[in-house]
Amino acid sequence: MHRPKHRPILVAHRGFHRTSHIENTLPAFQAALELGIDMIECDIRLGSDNHLFCCHDKLLRGTNVEEISAEQREDHGLPLLEDVLLLMEDYPEQGIVIEAKTREAGAALLGRVKPSEKRFTISFSDYHIYHAQQAGWQAGYLQAGGPELARDLAGGDYLLGPSAQMAPAYTDEELARSNVWTVNDLALAELLHQRGVWALTTNYPDILLDYFEG
Repeated sequence: MHRPKHRPILVAHRGFHRTSHIENTLPAFQAALELGIDMIECDIRLGSDNHLFCCHDKLLRGTNVEEISAEQREDHGLPLLEDVLLLMEDYPEQGIVIEAKTREAGAALLGRVKPSEKRFTISFSDYHIYHAQQAGWQAGYLQAGGPELARDLAGGDYLLGPSAQMAPAYTDEELARSNVWTVNDLALAELLHQRGVWALTTNYPDILLDYFEG
């Protein structure tokens, strides 16, 4: 995706869930897309039935979420990734960032979903990022510590993914191809914008969108 000239690309972290929607659900993703956000971000795991579904936490009420049934996932509003991608077809100008929470989920993603200009994958796993790059994905390594490994994994046009706390340690050139997470502070968002950051992932997509578009 191309960065707008007047602002960074804005990514809705787990959808728009700050008001009435639960994060990582279809209503939260649709609400973010309806806002006009550039991209949504979702977390994926691989269920025991071999389906990829959206959920951040490993445990759901004390149970391994990857082992619950399809009916239980539906009861808790945890959508299948295929349903999220189907929703995205109604918003062809907007994109999606898919975070693989496990190596198994990452492998399934790369084996089942084709990369495209508006699809990105991110992970804390350097293993996943390496293989995603080899498969032609636009991929960003989520780095909460120092930037050294992220730099090693960011050859060519692949994206860096520093945390908001670590973003100041990156050069302006690196920020120009970075998706910084998770930026909820307007002052920090403006500072990173002035340094030319490519994208900002935020829990406040409505506020950041109003700020940059206002």
